[in-house]
Amino acid sequence: MRWKVKYDGIVTNENLLEILLKNRGIEKDFIHPYTIEDLSNPMEIYDMQKAVDRIDKAIQNKEKIYIHGDFDVDGTAATAILWSYLYREKKADVMPYIPHRVDEGYGLSKKTLNKIIDDGSKLIITVDCGIKDIELTEYCKSKGVDIIISDHHEFVHDDADNPVLPDTIVIHGMHPKAEKKSIICGGVTAWKIICAIEYTYTGYGYNEKTIPYIDLAAITTLSDIMPLKDENRVIVDLGLQYMRGNLKIADQDLRIGLQELCKVSKVELINLDTYHIGFVLGPRLNAPGRVENSAMNSLRLLCTDNKLKAQELAIHLDGLNKKRQDMTEKYIKEVISQIDLNENGDAKSKVIVAYGENWPEGIVGLVAGKIAEKYYRPTFIMSHNIEEKKVTGSARSIKNFHAVKALDECKEHLSRYGGHYMAAGFSLIPEKIEDFKTALLKVGERILTDDDIIPELSIDCILSGLSLTINTVGEIKGLSPFGYGNATPVFASENVVHVSTKLMGTTQQHVKHTLNIDGIVVDGIIFNSPEKLKNLVSGEKYKVAFTLDENEWNGKKTVQLMIKDIVVTD
Repeated sequence: MRWKVKYDGIVTNENLLEILLKNRGIEKDFIHPYTIEDLSNPMEIYDMQKAVDRIDKAIQNKEKIYIHGDFDVDGTAATAILWSYLYREKKADVMPYIPHRVDEGYGLSKKTLNKIIDDGSKLIITVDCGIKDIELTEYCKSKGVDIIISDHHEFVHDDADNPVLPDTIVIHGMHPKAEKKSIICGGVTAWKIICAIEYTYTGYGYNEKTIPYIDLAAITTLSDIMPLKDENRVIVDLGLQYMRGNLKIADQDLRIGLQELCKVSKVELINLDTYHIGFVLGPRLNAPGRVENSAMNSLRLLCTDNKLKAQELAIHLDGLNKKRQDMTEKYIKEVISQIDLNENGDAKSKVIVAYGENWPEGIVGLVAGKIAEKYYRPTFIMSHNIEEKKVTGSARSIKNFHAVKALDECKEHLSRYGGHYMAAGFSLIPEKIEDFKTALLKVGERILTDDDIIPELSIDCILSGLSLTINTVGEIKGLSPFGYGNATPVFASENVVHVSTKLMGTTQQHVKHTLNIDGIVVDGIIFNSPEKLKNLVSGEKYKVAFTLDENEWNGKKTVQLMIKDIVVTD
């Protein structure tokens, strides 16, 4: 791993915050907490008024509306937002639809559209999908059914690289015709629609009818790894305030489903943070779509008002998540067996491509993410469904390799694809697997340099032991919420003497190192530590990279390092 220190000057307690802000290219008003007044006008999104008017027409005429979502957290929660609001607040004739991952696949399809149309729908609103479905939009309209596309994925481009949008009302934060653009997820896009409806009816979009959905807007922003800058940061901060009980709107409590999910996950609401959403709650909400191939149980959990039903669903999701973890580990091992490694244990190719027969489609994305993280290579994992003679895959990428643009270069081998810079999904016929793999490997060789595939640890600055105080930890928390686009500050210390080591955990997989940094003794923790970071020599000098945390024991708070890497001092 290569360390890159952003600021190599002298750091004091007085200039630390200024350095962190400068490293992120942000102003001091970045520091939270925010208020509802910091949210932007929902009507600023291009064509929002047209969407509101068409939805209002459907409500007034008692037309059947369908909300067509997706099976991940973003799509499921976005569906919950729009369906719950229209059903409960507007008494609309509205139904949710989440496609089955295997039987119907991602996004729109003729199969799902025909089901919805046959049920009498006159208006379909997509959430977190649809932006690439130009032909299916036309098919829907040919059946006499209007469709509003609300999405945040990348557009289709023509030969001149111009974006091509479905010929209908499109609600998208990056709409080409918008004066003001925003990178927002599907859940926030759906939330903005209901806020726009309230704005049209009442003159104020953020009220007691829409703010109770800001929890889901925050969860989707974090789960779909949106950059935590600009309004995304405001939404996540307000969402966390609401979930912790610090943002009261008409004395409404957090939805019962999330309360029960926190209980089974052993998360205290008062301490809820971005970590818990990204790594505890999010995976459980994702589990039904991955293990059962249907996200309906997640949708039910997010929508129910029944405490007993919420308890039952929360326990079910927790069990599915444990099963998902076991399945992920199994297929990670199978993928590793296909990777050609050098003597150092690194992948020889710059892009990893692997596939297997009848691998669970809901797991391949997770496996791709773990493999990309382990070997620091763009990773494309495919499942060949023998019975249905189809191949579906997921991609996870690294810096300097755009997953969707790579698929663009291989599109002659694909039936369908879409996604983001760092993650994508795709499908193809079995006969194209080897040609697709060859094409991807060529793209990787052309685009990626040897330096690109060396993982880099970005370090904000060097801290002395004197800066390792509870006050410093508190000051850093002022920059939260942390996540993509606003990473938790990482520091390094150079004059570190090892004092002692304690192995922890049922299999001694965790480590606590006691360290002396410039005369200050502090503990450093490594969860699931690699072997090379377990065996330090007492009295030897090291360089340590870490994030800062606090540990409370018997009412006393002390600074604790969360160690990222350790190297021997030259």
